[in-house]
Amino acid sequence: MSAENTTQAGVYDETCSWAEAYAEDQRRYVCLHIPSSSVDQPKICEKHCPHKLSYVLAFESRWRGVCDRCDRSLCVRVVYSHQETAVEGFLVGRHPPPVLPRPRGEGEREEDILNILYSHPLPTSINDYKSHPLYVLRRHLLKFEAIYPVDSKILGYCRGEPVLSRDCVFTLHTRETWLKEGRVVKRDEEPYKVVKARPKKGMSLLERDASTVEVFGLWQTEVYVPPPVVDGVVPRNEYGNVELFQPSMLPAGARHIRIAGIQKVARKLEVSYVPAMIGWDFHSGHCCPVIDGIVVAEESEEMLMEAWRQEEQMMIEKEMKKREARVLERWKKLVRGVLIRERVQRTYRLT
Repeated sequence: MSAENTTQAGVYDETCSWAEAYAEDQRRYVCLHIPSSSVDQPKICEKHCPHKLSYVLAFESRWRGVCDRCDRSLCVRVVYSHQETAVEGFLVGRHPPPVLPRPRGEGEREEDILNILYSHPLPTSINDYKSHPLYVLRRHLLKFEAIYPVDSKILGYCRGEPVLSRDCVFTLHTRETWLKEGRVVKRDEEPYKVVKARPKKGMSLLERDASTVEVFGLWQTEVYVPPPVVDGVVPRNEYGNVELFQPSMLPAGARHIRIAGIQKVARKLEVSYVPAMIGWDFHSGHCCPVIDGIVVAEESEEMLMEAWRQEEQMMIEKEMKKREARVLERWKKLVRGVLIRERVQRTYRLT
């Protein structure tokens, strides 16, 4: 195509297209906008597009989204994304996208996006800070989000509100949620934030409004160290389980055996064991603990495994005997039927 042979209406009607070439020396893609005879000026595409850009796709051996290089409003949405889930979901619908190798220049592409964002001045609109990958306003913090440290550096102001770096935003959790991550709140730590608790079933409206929950940040926690096994007895919680949300939560001197039927063997041998709870199952508004195997002292593991193998062998032999008995019974029925048929034929002289 050439700019002389192309009319303005013919090019910028419903779609806006251009070419891109990969520059090996610069290790990045270069935009070639033929109608305007521009090279490496992606903002030209945004300027001459007849409508607001929703998606920008590039086609080579496959398609991929390149919105970030062409529209600054779309740039903030994909700065940390490798898969561009919004574009893929739009094209493939319910079907998951194929697993494809990371295209060349992907790392440089993300670096270019960050450079573009850093080169822009601070947004002047309050709405632009919502979900912005670099900057945040306190008003846009979610329920379980907070700024840490409190005296974080202020990068600027937007209509009188301080603009902070997105790197200072941390997600807070309750004590129970941190325990699921294998961490516990340090002693004498004050909650970093107190938020409204989620309503529980059976609570009145007044109780729902008054109920609160304390949440803590990562810097207020430490790795959970479970109590060790003492004299072959595995420690358990008040519900008689061992909480194994993470592998690091296994008590010292204990072993986690995840084999079906191992509890029955442990009861027969009268070996001290504790069911291992690995999570919660939420169904129909109720939650039930998920049990996966048992936890025993490490000195009892080999004995339990040997007893379990013997038990399995006995069950296999028992099942084989049952199967042989069923086969013999069926053969008896077959032979009995043949004999009855022969007797009837002889008695009534049937041919």
